[in-house]
Amino acid sequence: MDAQLRHAYASAYNLDHEEAVRELTALAQLAPDLPATYRALASITWLQLLFSRGTVLVDEYLGRVSRRDVQIAAPPAAATADFSRYLSTAIALAEARSTQQPQSARAFYDLSSALGLQASWSATVEGKMGRAFGAARRAYKTAEQASALSPEDPDPRLIIGTYRYVVSGLNLPTRMVARMAGMDGDRALGLRMVEQAASSTSLVQTEARFALILLYNRERRWNDALAVLAALREAYPRNRLLWLETGATALRAGRQADA
Repeated sequence: MDAQLRHAYASAYNLDHEEAVRELTALAQLAPDLPATYRALASITWLQLLFSRGTVLVDEYLGRVSRRDVQIAAPPAAATADFSRYLSTAIALAEARSTQQPQSARAFYDLSSALGLQASWSATVEGKMGRAFGAARRAYKTAEQASALSPEDPDPRLIIGTYRYVVSGLNLPTRMVARMAGMDGDRALGLRMVEQAASSTSLVQTEARFALILLYNRERRWNDALAVLAALREAYPRNRLLWLETGATALRAGRQADA
């Protein structure tokens, strides 16, 4: 099943969204009890909406680490309905598996990744930062359970590392609230964990690489950001937005001619 998921994600990252949905719909019919398939369908629905808005660009994310809601144009009703249907199925299946298999790291990871996607949708599509914070908190705790059960698995590190980094950038009162909720902030460790996920060969590698583009830009590590973008352009040559982000990153680095 991993091979089918990889191919579907590759189609989505190449902006071939219809092909990706067809592949995943067929996979869901073959194995209707796999939460990862429905999470992938929800993720691709989210990616399609982001890419249609051009929000792969880091400019859309810089400065948005906040608990306050932000004004964003309402998403299309059809996309919202599809995302909600896919994600609710992914969460329900993953919750059932984690209850039935309390020693399964994969079951807890599937749940944490679905919850993390819920947080991402709330933040980037709806602008509901408070709602995103609640989903992120649960995703973080569930990813910690997955990591405790399988310490060598790189997948939970993406979720834990991302939220550690994000929490470290919150203002002091909000950071204290996050800490009381069990979410620790550590900028350096968070970045390192995302880098570990990006260097793995797991299904989360590409997702981690996209996260690194944002984090490296926040850190003003332009060369590292451009190196990740070069790898993504090679992997997904039909994604024109990666070329736009490469030019934008070059501009931030003061390299106007390259841009």
